[in-house]
Amino acid sequence: MVEERDFIQKNEFLHGGEFQYFRIEPVLWGKNLPKLKEMKINVVSSYVPWIWHELEEGRFDFVGETHPMRDLIRFLSLVRESGLRFIIRPGPYIYAEYNGYGVPLWVREKYPECLIVDEKGRRGSHVSYGHPKLMKLVEKWYSALYKVVKEFVDDGTIIAIQLDNETGLFLAGEVLNKVDYNPYIVSRFRSWLKEKYGDINELNKTCRSSFSDFDRVNPPRGRIVREHGVQWLDWLKFYQFYIVEYLRDLKDMVERVGFKVPVVLNDSILMLHPVRSKEKFKVGNLGLDIYVKVFPNWQYCFDFPFTPVFDAKYVNYYAEKHGKRSWAAEVQSGYLDPYTHVSINETWQLAMSLISHGLKGLVWYVIHDCIEADGTPYAYRSAFDEHGDPTERFKIHEKIGSFVEEYKDLILNSEEIYDKVAYAHYENYNIKHLFSPIDVILESKSAKSFMGAVADNQWNYGFVDLEDASLEDLQKYNVLVFHTLGFLYMKILEKLEKFVEEGGKLITFPFPVYMNERLENVESPIYPFKIKKIDKPSDKKVLLRFLAWKLKWKKEKRKYLHKWSEQTLWSNYIINNSMSLLMKTAKDYMISGVFVKGYCKHVNLQPKPRDNIRPLMFRDDVPFGYVVEHGKGTSVVIGTNLLAHYDTPYYYELTPKELKSIRIALNTLIGVRRVVRMVEGNGEIVVRKTKDSYLLFIFNRGREKHVEIGFDPDVFREEKYRVSCLASLGQIEVPREVTERKLVLKLNSDDVTVIYLEST
Repeated sequence: MVEERDFIQKNEFLHGGEFQYFRIEPVLWGKNLPKLKEMKINVVSSYVPWIWHELEEGRFDFVGETHPMRDLIRFLSLVRESGLRFIIRPGPYIYAEYNGYGVPLWVREKYPECLIVDEKGRRGSHVSYGHPKLMKLVEKWYSALYKVVKEFVDDGTIIAIQLDNETGLFLAGEVLNKVDYNPYIVSRFRSWLKEKYGDINELNKTCRSSFSDFDRVNPPRGRIVREHGVQWLDWLKFYQFYIVEYLRDLKDMVERVGFKVPVVLNDSILMLHPVRSKEKFKVGNLGLDIYVKVFPNWQYCFDFPFTPVFDAKYVNYYAEKHGKRSWAAEVQSGYLDPYTHVSINETWQLAMSLISHGLKGLVWYVIHDCIEADGTPYAYRSAFDEHGDPTERFKIHEKIGSFVEEYKDLILNSEEIYDKVAYAHYENYNIKHLFSPIDVILESKSAKSFMGAVADNQWNYGFVDLEDASLEDLQKYNVLVFHTLGFLYMKILEKLEKFVEEGGKLITFPFPVYMNERLENVESPIYPFKIKKIDKPSDKKVLLRFLAWKLKWKKEKRKYLHKWSEQTLWSNYIINNSMSLLMKTAKDYMISGVFVKGYCKHVNLQPKPRDNIRPLMFRDDVPFGYVVEHGKGTSVVIGTNLLAHYDTPYYYELTPKELKSIRIALNTLIGVRRVVRMVEGNGEIVVRKTKDSYLLFIFNRGREKHVEIGFDPDVFREEKYRVSCLASLGQIEVPREVTERKLVLKLNSDDVTVIYLEST
């Protein structure tokens, strides 16, 4: 077995770009691969589409016999000649806005038993993960591929192989159909249940069912209701773990056919069923896929301004847990929607966010614009246009590459400093449609938005997994923030109770924990509430709105030429409209005399008559948030998705008054000191520490402004520090020294300024 930790070397920063040879004229391969070095790029990646190279079953073309863009051997030879290394991405699924998502159409036509099946028994258009017939065909594909690329594996040109692509992601949009009910998947579900429960009577007791044996168990169908919630939980969790097993099978397969290189994976951290990203780290080093500017109708720098912060922390946490070096497999470089403007500032800010939060590698997607074999542009407006000419984005990639090369030792040998607040993560909450299908649309931004507000007010928060972390791990922080769907395993609940009892503060929203893993009501001293009423959009109205969007999309999509991009663009269209809908659910709440907004769910809690409970947050003089004293600590329960607009384009429209109110409210809720802080105003600051110096990454998401930064004397013990500006998009003046632990700066709009502090 190959050790994945060797994929990125200890003293290396991996800087790469996706160069899709199968969409780029061969004359441009030799012209532009060497130019990647000018951007300090040392690695290229590319999908190797199965559908492109196996024209019909058993008939392969890797040398350009049928089309010059199929000459994979020549392309890899040019990669090697250019002094670059290669990450090979052969699917079977590649997505990539490509025909059949990369799986040959003949697979679907010849072997319909492989197709996914919805709960009504209808076959879909895509192939079911892990179906035995599919896996036999994939092994033949991998084997044929290995035979022609073996020399590039042996000489070290190919440094890693990616299994599949964002496995499970395309099914996230199919959750309302609750796929996959393929007979093979159902048989695997029965085996999983037998292993979990052991005895059919135990299953019947837990699930309130009456099956005579495991072979007669069928997955639940129809409307998800709480009475059968455990059956749904089992079915949905099984499928998430099944996907991970599918990836393990692919890993065994690539090693069996001869690929003796590290295995890698990739995911967007959407936290939606059926994607269970944390478990994939057990298979290989999972790289982050991140796209933060996708909407054509917003002209701000980011559409998701704080997603990079959360996603980087997520990937970093699990990579370190599994002894791997965190990286990003796809980092947005332009975008496929020709009507979406991705600024140079976005590219710079995105790179600095990922670097500051500890990632050891970035691969830009895509680094070179493309033209499909039929002449249709697949253009991102990246570093090279489809004709091979450098663009303005070439220069920003060059700047980022030069920054990494010059300060690589500082970046790699420094540690991020966290404040005493962390996000408490529970992966099972990716089943957001368990209680309401519209939660897939409206709930997905809640956690990232609240933590974005925390970061924007200079608390550099940590990240902990509630299933894996010990009580001691939790107690490294004074405050935990917990976004919940209302159910939780009892062992985790007991751990949280102990955390509060021994002096911690736990902030929970929008529900208290009131159910166990079997969705049975439970009581807890840190959640002494009954739910009186939940005010939220009705499923029917939202679904009607969804159908209206679908009708409008039929007209909207006509303006797009690249037909294989439709699913991606449609998803963006839905998300964009759902954010507008989210804003209409806003209600004003008062905390510490200021108004802040809550969204989507407004949960009226009825506290039990106890002396240790006091109201904290009000709407129209009615309490919607409480503080519960328990032992030495406190449990804060907030009955809404507070600040759920923060990780959306609406962030840029917040007024100074609103931002000030948010800061006051968070000071009340969080209440711990910051390592660094802005005396007034918002803006993220990330501190990385070396043995005797500090790196400060100062983010200004918005207009130009002056800031005064203060430093915690318990961390910054020296009276004076020498100051150097290492990087910024625009010109910036900095003082020569930090005195009295204060630093005054003028920040450029939508910029990141990197400051170096050294003891005098």
